[in-house]
Amino acid sequence: MRAHPGSPWHRRPSTPLLWLAGAAATTVATMALGPLSTAAPVPATTSAATTSAPTTSAPTNAGGGVATATSTSTSMYRGQKVISQGFESAADGVSGWVADPGLTMERTEEAAHTGTGSMLVTGQLTSGAGVDFTQTFTPGLPSALYTYHAFVRLPQGQPSVLMRISSGVLGWDFLVTDSAWTEIRARTSGSYSSTISRFTLSIAASPYCGGTMPTAFYVDDASVNYWDGASMTWTTSPTYQCGTTTTTTTTTTTTTTTGDEPDVSYGFDDGTAQGWTAVGAGRAVPTGTPHDGTGALLVDQFTAFDQGATVTLPVGRLAPGWHQVGVWVLLPTVGGPVDYTGVTITSTDARVLSEPVGPLLTGTWTKINAFVEVTDPATPVSLRVLTRRLCPTALVPPRLILDSVTVAAAVTATPTMTIRPMTFVCPTTTTTTTTTTTTGRDPARTCTASYRLNSSWPGGFQADVTVTAGTARVSGWRVIWTWGEGQSIAHGIVWGATATVSGSAVTAVNAPWNGSLAPGGSTTFGLIGAGSSTNVPRLSCTAS
Repeated sequence: MRAHPGSPWHRRPSTPLLWLAGAAATTVATMALGPLSTAAPVPATTSAATTSAPTTSAPTNAGGGVATATSTSTSMYRGQKVISQGFESAADGVSGWVADPGLTMERTEEAAHTGTGSMLVTGQLTSGAGVDFTQTFTPGLPSALYTYHAFVRLPQGQPSVLMRISSGVLGWDFLVTDSAWTEIRARTSGSYSSTISRFTLSIAASPYCGGTMPTAFYVDDASVNYWDGASMTWTTSPTYQCGTTTTTTTTTTTTTTTGDEPDVSYGFDDGTAQGWTAVGAGRAVPTGTPHDGTGALLVDQFTAFDQGATVTLPVGRLAPGWHQVGVWVLLPTVGGPVDYTGVTITSTDARVLSEPVGPLLTGTWTKINAFVEVTDPATPVSLRVLTRRLCPTALVPPRLILDSVTVAAAVTATPTMTIRPMTFVCPTTTTTTTTTTTTGRDPARTCTASYRLNSSWPGGFQADVTVTAGTARVSGWRVIWTWGEGQSIAHGIVWGATATVSGSAVTAVNAPWNGSLAPGGSTTFGLIGAGSSTNVPRLSCTAS
């Protein structure tokens, strides 16, 4: 099943890709492919998915680079991996893999697509050269559609190259660089007349735009997956022209599929926003702390709640039916309180079952889930991730970070959304004010400090202190107080002043920008307190 001699993908003679007892059937199936996911697989509902077939055991090297898997028969589901190579076990190394002449292989922890390990291939690559993994199956696998996947990446400084899985009946070139992991994929042409007893997964390279070939590349999460014979949508890889990238898409009649591979995913690791824009007055830029990989989407400059980010999902990629959505969100820790902020997933174009999540814990990644229904693959469907005000006293968050967004086919029937209860107590709103006036060293310069308790909740509170100048201008001020038993400044959160703490005594000094006050002028600083809010401190203000 390799390329014909004379093509740039012709390689040395090797074990046939498919060991078939009969001729191939004429049915051709196409499907949509996305990056691999670790989501739990869902059994297929078609008759092909219940065909008696083996569940493979861990392959062992049977010599000559061929691994053998034997087991008893059981049902198979769409997306089931019949070959899976993640290079996580140091003991297994790269057993079962064979390199072309001049290339060497080793397991490494220098880079990994997922987990901790990958395979490093070194040596001067030539056009059509690469590595193979072959696995036999006893008893044979059922006649079906199978897909091939592998994630590849170049070490830093290596020239870009075109790579493909050359052992698939249908495979395409994918541009591989040193900046990010790239998924390369291929598929068989469809169902066959009898069982399949052997698969070979081959990865090969060719020059990109006449450039030089690299001397090393990484491989991780290589697999061959069972997808039965259902009619699906297949999106080809980009067609690369030197200096130009275009995308060609071929679509057939689609049916709802199930499996463990997302149809659409966004990792923001390529340095772009990948089509996402801001909802509201803010902005959405590819930067910020990543949940996975190297990038994330930062959404900031909020002016109100119910703002966030949105994207239009690729037309034709999603089959009719319900799709499960997963989004990881992070509320960064910044100055000022952002308590009682929630997040939800919505859409302007589709039915949505969403799980509102909150309150978010600042500095902690949280996953939110939803189901989106697609009725027509040709109609655009939006996906929106918006903030929610969970309590009347909640302040608008200054920013939100999104990452690791996945959309995967779920079920054809209306799913059941389990809503997790949000167990929290909104803070009670109270107003408490104390005022103390103190004369500074210059009798003409005085100031007044007023303490105001704005809100409180079990174990904490938020308060403001307003400093007002007397009848003369002041160039600086200092406010001193002593906390009651069990009270303190929570995590040192003070804004509008610089606070120094010594035991229960606190000294707050003006910030560089609010020390100078005109006669009768005032400024305010705030803080988050820990402990009981019932003890109101007595303040002392000194002006200079």
